[in-house]
Amino acid sequence: MNEQEQNMRFAKRFGCPLATLESMIDKTATAPSIAIVAVSILSDSQELIERGRNEEARQAINRAKWLMAQIGRPVPMTLVDGQMIVTDSVEGPQYSIVGSVEGYARKYQEDPAIAFKRAVERGHEVAWANKQATVICNSPSFYAHEDAERAKAITVNAGALVEIEGRRYKVTLTHPRYSDFVKFTPVK
Repeated sequence: MNEQEQNMRFAKRFGCPLATLESMIDKTATAPSIAIVAVSILSDSQELIERGRNEEARQAINRAKWLMAQIGRPVPMTLVDGQMIVTDSVEGPQYSIVGSVEGYARKYQEDPAIAFKRAVERGHEVAWANKQATVICNSPSFYAHEDAERAKAITVNAGALVEIEGRRYKVTLTHPRYSDFVKFTPVK
């Protein structure tokens, strides 16, 4: 079955595309908030049944069931090229900058799709994180700026599910003394 047929089957079953359902689940959604959305959809389906709109009610019930099935499933954290992340290690917090082939291409006015294809053909990583460089200086304002940037860093732990450039990865950590000790392993 091709992607278009799959999308059509999904729309018939749920009355909307998968992307619409996924957008209902905020990246920070909790089980109670997902349940509240599902209950609201079930309430709407009762009204649809009362009005004789049974097909729409069936689709609404399927949407509510799909949402309830998402409770407990890991929701990927979205990371972007150039974003700072922090991981805990035996040597203390480690700060890294996320990179992607597409982000690098955009930075240098190249075609991201061509850059991605070329990287895959050559067996290169398409998403990575390199440790943030550290400097020693005599400028309090430099350290204040660095502290402010680090305060905005997203915490990423080993085993976390992340999404970079629309692709999902599982986070693995190697030894913190390596400059690229955060690894993004593709998941299906």
